Amino acid sequence: MGSPRTLVHEAIFAISDEIQTLAADATVNGASFDRANTLNAAHELVVLVDVGLWVDGTHSFHLEESVDDSVWTNVAAADVIVGDPLSGLANDGAATVTAGVLVIEAITTDNTQYLFGYMGDERYVRLSIDSTATTTGLADVVSWFVGANPRDNVR
Repeated sequence: MGSPRTLVHEAIFAISDEIQTLAADATVNGASFDRANTLNAAHELVVLVDVGLWVDGTHSFHLEESVDDSVWTNVAAADVIVGDPLSGLANDGAATVTAGVLVIEAITTDNTQYLFGYMGDERYVRLSIDSTATTTGLADVVSWFVGANPRDNVR
């Protein structure tokens, strides 16, 4: 364990974003996380997603990245790891994960937490959710962005 002075420079900071209900076929974009929003840029980023009550529909969760917080692209599958916190960053098998996209489409995948580990270099990151075949949807989706391990090389 480092000295208190070292720990200050390795501070963890976080923001949360709550999406009340996904009750229509649409794309919902969460708030952006600025990896350079403090004196020390966050080199490492983990996004914790708490999925609430699933009733119907298919809900695809994925990360998007941006250089300028206005033009967004999907994070490449090689730059994201998806899983659940109980088994580290390994998917528990209850949800489908393909090319960095987490799909929630059954009752067995609701009321669960999942992690996205972001390994890209862009300054801004956000969670995006695409919902299809939805009438009642998915309720109480909350995400937390946790940045740590400050570096100077965030774009």
